[in-house]
Amino acid sequence: MVFHRCHNFLTFLIFYFGDVILSRTNLPYEFTPYACLSFGITYLAVAITLVFILDKVGRRSLFSYGLVGMGTAAMVIGVTILKSRTIRLYHMIFLNIFAIMGHTGFFALGPGAIPWLVTSEMFFQSERAYASSFAIIANWLTHFVVVQSFIPLFNAIDSILFLIYGGICLGVFLLTYLFLPETRRKTPGEVQVLVGKGTVYKTKHQQ
Repeated sequence: MVFHRCHNFLTFLIFYFGDVILSRTNLPYEFTPYACLSFGITYLAVAITLVFILDKVGRRSLFSYGLVGMGTAAMVIGVTILKSRTIRLYHMIFLNIFAIMGHTGFFALGPGAIPWLVTSEMFFQSERAYASSFAIIANWLTHFVVVQSFIPLFNAIDSILFLIYGGICLGVFLLTYLFLPETRRKTPGEVQVLVGKGTVYKTKHQQ
């Protein structure tokens, strides 16, 4: 679960440094608060929707969809920033805003909440406290390092940074596909049997 928590830094960067990111696509500063507000509204709307579809779709599927969407959106953000240097058109600004909204929405769809839920469903009571503590420590340490390094890295490599972030999201998707079982309607014992056999990715229909 450590890897599943460590990819969430990009969404926090959007909330912390949304004005910096948007400025690279030449969005006038007076419109930045409205764009950032749209990111929060998107997050809230998708998070509420998640409550109603979580048990219908399944944790593993929602988490995977969210990762692919986040990775794709991050790469689009990088491309829009790159193209804004030579194409100073408003459609690049809007594409950047929609990509950030998409990234925030996909984060709320799965990666934002599901890792905490899956951690409690994968482990027995005697193991749960240790697993959750380890995941929380890794999550906040990664959060601290990435937030502190974002501005220097963004100034140094610019849009390439978001392409790297997108690649990380897709890499975590691969780990999810290979190693994360569906925990819906399963006991911790059943989940650990799947993990122990190494058959997670072969089980297409995990009910």
